[in-house]
Amino acid sequence: MVRLLTSCMSPKRVDIHNYDEGYIASLNYLERAEIPKQDKNLIRKFNDICGLEKLSKPRRMKLINSLVLFRINYLNVDFKKATRNDLQKSILKLENFNNIFAHCS
Repeated sequence: MVRLLTSCMSPKRVDIHNYDEGYIASLNYLERAEIPKQDKNLIRKFNDICGLEKLSKPRRMKLINSLVLFRINYLNVDFKKATRNDLQKSILKLENFNNIFAHCS
């Protein structure tokens, strides 16, 4: 389904990628994610800041989804409680995971 969007810069712009729906889906994914409420709140606040900084909806969708997946799969503590060491371990796990697949191709 193609939606027509209006903005100040162009009277009618076609949203062939349905970014509005994708953005809503990302917010719903955040709400359904099995992560602590305070981590969800931090991701929401970060998303609000990204909106103020005029980041595009596709970029914000990617950031929301990536932060949720990072928290679920790699970070074993709440964002606020995470230490530098916790983050380093999590990034090392992520790097090791990526390296496994890099050698497969």
